[in-house]
Amino acid sequence: MIKKYFAASLLVAVCSVARAQSPPAQSPPAEQQTPPGQETSGSQPPPLEPGESGAVSLVEGILDNTANHLGFSFSMYEMRSRFRGSQSSDLAAGALYSQIFTNRRGRRSSLHLDYGFGYTMYHGKSGLNNTHSHSGSASWEVRLARYTSFSLTDTISSSPNDYGFSPGGRSQIGTYTIYSQEVLVDRQRLIANTLTAGVKQRLTKKINASVFGRHDYLRFSRDDFRGGQGFQVGVRADYQINGWLHLDNSYSTYLNTIDDKLLSSTIHRLDVGGFRFKVSRNIQFTAKAGVEYTRYLRNGQTFAGFEGVISRNTRSNSILILYHRGLSTILGPGTILQGHNAALSITQNFLSRFTLQLDGSYVRGGGFTPDSSMENISANGGLQIGLQSNLIASTNFGFVSQHLRNLPFVAPDIRSYTAFVGLQYLLPTLRGR
Repeated sequence: MIKKYFAASLLVAVCSVARAQSPPAQSPPAEQQTPPGQETSGSQPPPLEPGESGAVSLVEGILDNTANHLGFSFSMYEMRSRFRGSQSSDLAAGALYSQIFTNRRGRRSSLHLDYGFGYTMYHGKSGLNNTHSHSGSASWEVRLARYTSFSLTDTISSSPNDYGFSPGGRSQIGTYTIYSQEVLVDRQRLIANTLTAGVKQRLTKKINASVFGRHDYLRFSRDDFRGGQGFQVGVRADYQINGWLHLDNSYSTYLNTIDDKLLSSTIHRLDVGGFRFKVSRNIQFTAKAGVEYTRYLRNGQTFAGFEGVISRNTRSNSILILYHRGLSTILGPGTILQGHNAALSITQNFLSRFTLQLDGSYVRGGGFTPDSSMENISANGGLQIGLQSNLIASTNFGFVSQHLRNLPFVAPDIRSYTAFVGLQYLLPTLRGR
């Protein structure tokens, strides 16, 4: 039955190539969502400032295009993975992934909804089959008044943690200022949900303010710290000194809980006098220094923090380089680390038919118990090729490495390599005019 399903799907995709070709539609950039089912290791970059725009991939350009009032997509992937941990294995699998999405835009608001279902078949390991995944997201933005806007975003996923592989995966831009990373565990199902909300207000011609909140939920199917939650709230303000220089200030706090048991795991971060330089029309540099305080294992400690960000954004190219030194938290076990977070993200569009994406992150931090530390490295690179307006081919390679020492929870050392190729077909009869 599955073989017939693959054959029929491939026939539909091949037949669609014969149609008249046109470049994939590009939409005005929208806030990017969390990849369904993707394990994220390392820090996430900060949000784009209001009014900025950057390049998006071919798939994101179609999914987020407000002209697509109702759409459907179907994808086929072939994956190869080499996983080294406490359950070392080499896996080969085929995956089917379908998705329905909609976009609505009014005078004062915009809405995006999508839901996806995936099914994975492991070659030579039938005991792992019947592996399904679900993902969904919703984002709503509304202008409450002339200078006031509100945004709400929710993403949810339930899938096995096949490292480096995420059907329908999309890059993420964070909306928070305290760094959180996910610990990698042996192969099992993860259920994750992220809810963010924010209000932005223009106070005067040169002063803008915002209030934001975020809730993260992550549940492991087997590990001892089965469920973890993170809560974050904060406030920002920026003052425009002149056309190329802004003064930024922010305060945020983060609380971790595990299975409704309140832990002494909190972080407070205060940045005062951060500078944001607009080097050119498309290039921006940010430097912030501040104070970070944590109460963990019944002890309170204060540290100096620093963050630097370089970004370049055009309609065809986006580059972001980030470095942070200070406190971060591990969602799940609730452990606090003090150390380094770095991230790199590149999106480049060529001739409206090719998208190159590169992402990487590095985390190295020490715990608050003797000789404890965590080091995590991840990298992904991929290419999307627009065969025609409704058919996109993609290829990707991913690497993940994790090494833990003497931390107050159990998780394996991991090294994983994953590569996949796939075709994504977007049904044109359901796309808006």
